[in-house]
Amino acid sequence: ERRPLNQASASLINQVYKLFSDTPSAAGSSQTRLEAWRTLQAWWKKRTRLEHSVGMYDDKTTAWALIDMLAKNVDQDAGGQTLLEDLRQIYGDQVEDELNDASVQMIQARLESDKLFIETHSAVLKGSLVKSIADLFQPQEETYIAYKTAIHDWYVNLQAEQKLLTADWQTPPSKAILEAVPRLDDVEKMILETIPGSPGFHLGKVDDWSSDLSQNYLALFTDGLTKIADNFSKVPAPVWETSVEAAAGPQGQILIKYHGIVKLVVSSPEPGVTVRIAKNENPETAKQFISVEQTPQEVDVSESCSYLLVSQGASGKFSKTIRLTFTNKDDDSRLISESSPRLDRAEWEYRFRNPVEKQSLVVLLKDIVKHVLDDKKIPAQDVKAAFQEALDQIDQSGK
Repeated sequence: ERRPLNQASASLINQVYKLFSDTPSAAGSSQTRLEAWRTLQAWWKKRTRLEHSVGMYDDKTTAWALIDMLAKNVDQDAGGQTLLEDLRQIYGDQVEDELNDASVQMIQARLESDKLFIETHSAVLKGSLVKSIADLFQPQEETYIAYKTAIHDWYVNLQAEQKLLTADWQTPPSKAILEAVPRLDDVEKMILETIPGSPGFHLGKVDDWSSDLSQNYLALFTDGLTKIADNFSKVPAPVWETSVEAAAGPQGQILIKYHGIVKLVVSSPEPGVTVRIAKNENPETAKQFISVEQTPQEVDVSESCSYLLVSQGASGKFSKTIRLTFTNKDDDSRLISESSPRLDRAEWEYRFRNPVEKQSLVVLLKDIVKHVLDDKKIPAQDVKAAFQEALDQIDQSGK
């Protein structure tokens, strides 16, 4: 600090301090080499290991030379004594000559450019990596929401055998992917931290890499997905149809909304293949299921529920499971009972939604009749008589 500084040297020190300091210096003040060096030290500590890694940068660039200089000297205050000489050497200024204003402007501009490059280079790399991994799942758009949807849909559409973590065909990468995807919440965190840091990949979090491992990571990820895809069962899926047209719901759901009763007809896709039908259960593991072989099976559905269908080949392997979600729209028109009904059914109270169409009124009246008959407080003939009196009132009101 005792070495004399010419005006250009003092100006460069001030420019370094201003560029790397979080707080502006006092107006008209000058900084020392040590103060400028400490702003560089503070800036360096905020960088990730990935940003510190010289292997991340082209060794023919000044950004690489700056990182290399800092990596070697940043832990020592003595590095500040040679700061000006180091910067002049990095940016190609003749150290033997006296520093001048033109050199200061050149060094300041290139130092600012390298600082920005270092601060953004790893973010660009990570963004490219997220996109490359997400593209393997064929998203509809380049947004994190689309990435998450595509990854979720990929997992949902896997067969049970493909999701089995204990299967003999599993490899460390395929298993790591299948463990991470069901817990997906943050796409970026899963791709940049969870999966590369897992034992199956053994690469560590991307921010902790000491060099650019993108190609290695991408190759392992692709191999894992390929392994999962190769174990797709060739057993054809069940054939089904409903008396009401089905609609496609979010994330590939199959939705059937209806009034009254809907018919579900299920058939075997080919000879030798058996179909299992289970209600609200996995048909592969359910203890109770309907078996369909040569003759199609018809099921009357009258409540809101799910039916799951799966084919089983002669080898015992299963097809992809199909989930059909049935919603009886009449449910909204029925009586709504108390959450904690009293012991005496005569004291039970009900609510109902005001019917605004004939179908809703029919459902409500039928449900009232059902509850009254179940209570066995009023004989069936009296119930009929009550409805007849109501009909008579309608007739009188219409006159």
